[in-house]
Amino acid sequence: NGIGLHDLDFAPGLQNTLDNTLSRNELFQNGALGIDLTIGGPVPNGPTANDDEDLDVGPNRGQNFPTLDPPVRVGMTTTLSGDLSSAPSSTFRIELFDNSTCDPSGFGEAERYLGSVDITTDGSGDASFSFPTPSFVTFPTATATLLASGDTSELSPCTDSVMPGGGFLGDRVWHDLDADGLQAPDEPGLVG
Repeated sequence: NGIGLHDLDFAPGLQNTLDNTLSRNELFQNGALGIDLTIGGPVPNGPTANDDEDLDVGPNRGQNFPTLDPPVRVGMTTTLSGDLSSAPSSTFRIELFDNSTCDPSGFGEAERYLGSVDITTDGSGDASFSFPTPSFVTFPTATATLLASGDTSELSPCTDSVMPGGGFLGDRVWHDLDADGLQAPDEPGLVG
């Protein structure tokens, strides 16, 4: 199931849904967002847009999610990198996940935990990160947790799953492990 943090008070600033850390969870195949920071009642309202310097209110203070760049595969290492724009001069834990499919909203779920990296934003609230993993990734996503409060973001949008070493033909996409341009039986297919 997904996790929904809902503002049931209906009044900004009176939320009892703050400081919720969601860490290393498997959230997928639930018919909704993996994490939905809903403002204004019990009905999920879909992805919450990021805002400059993350000054909004609501569940988990509307913690901004990270944005991911397309994965880069070199040899046996895939590197996931991206950016976070949030509270200035603050430390965050970025957790990274992989998924066999992307949620129809274009935002991610959290099917398989890959690991985490801690980052500190600059005085403007910006930070970049890089995370190497030996895993092939299909639809990577990430969350950001403000370590001072424990507020965790919604999951990021899915990134482009076709990376070097990937093949595609029409609507078929696969990990071209042997780089021959043909899908072998041991090369996993992706949703294209």
